[in-house]
Amino acid sequence: MRARKILAFVSAILLGCIIAWLLLFSKSDEPKPISKDKTKKSLPSTQQQQAKSKTATLESDMDQEKETELSSEEKIKKVLEKYIVSITFYGKVVDEKGNPVEGATAFFSVNDLSENSATPFEIKSDDEGLFSLRNVKGGGTSVRVFKDGHYTSPTEYRYFDYNRESASHVPDANNPVIFQLRKKGEAAELVHREKLFTFTIDGTVHYIDLLTGKKYVGGSSQGDFSVRIIRSQKSSNDRFDWEVVLEAVGDGGFIESTEEFMLQAPEDGYQPVIHIGYNAPDANWRSEERRKFYLRSRAGKFYTRLETTIIPEYNNKGAIDLNYYLNPDKSRNLEYDKSKEIEVKVK
Repeated sequence: MRARKILAFVSAILLGCIIAWLLLFSKSDEPKPISKDKTKKSLPSTQQQQAKSKTATLESDMDQEKETELSSEEKIKKVLEKYIVSITFYGKVVDEKGNPVEGATAFFSVNDLSENSATPFEIKSDDEGLFSLRNVKGGGTSVRVFKDGHYTSPTEYRYFDYNRESASHVPDANNPVIFQLRKKGEAAELVHREKLFTFTIDGTVHYIDLLTGKKYVGGSSQGDFSVRIIRSQKSSNDRFDWEVVLEAVGDGGFIESTEEFMLQAPEDGYQPVIHIGYNAPDANWRSEERRKFYLRSRAGKFYTRLETTIIPEYNNKGAIDLNYYLNPDKSRNLEYDKSKEIEVKVK
């Protein structure tokens, strides 16, 4: 029993010595903290240069941001200067004969810095057809004139620039801007259609019946006019030769028109055939063409105004987009009113 106690005591002493030795060894190998000064000194020269470069870049970016802010302010100031301009406008409304139109409404939309970027104004013309806009500020204004019982041309919608850098309009009370309206007459009962017709491009004759809106291929003459389209293969620059031939059926004919409203067909001056086309090398070559015509057909029983868009290349074919108004009552009156449109039932 005594021997066991002595053995246990000796074992405890040995264990204590081992633990003490381990603790001492562990403490001597523990890394010491590195001071900030030593860290700075120990950075390689390359890293120091990179740090300096990053700092310089950051400072440069901050300077650029400041410059950008300044330039933005300058830009805003310039924009404000453009729009803070006094606008004065003088206009006059006349009819197709040059007579003044009283009571027409001139609608202005002045570009400015308001919430909607524009401010509207409406002014009536006086007994001399005159109207004016004064004491408003902005960069420019659009103007359109209209009156019940009159036609307004799309070209009469105009914009006038007043800003300091690109002003294109100088107001002059003695030389007002002229706006022309056309008085409406008695509308006729017309057939109205918008339709795209396609054709082969080998010169085959196709006939168009404007009353029914149908197309016929070959055979004897029928309808109101025929169409032939001839088109070559494309060249290296994607151009091609093309020709469209329009030919009136019977003793009918065409008159090409540049009139805006085309309200009454001419009594005479019609020609039976129209040729339209270009060769690939032509300097003024076009891939499509828009033309307007008066057409007399069916021995003078039909008068039509035709608005055409000719498209010689359309899905491996050719095409003509037609918008037309036909009077089938031997009348040359082509004035249109939707309420008087004739509906033709086609079987």
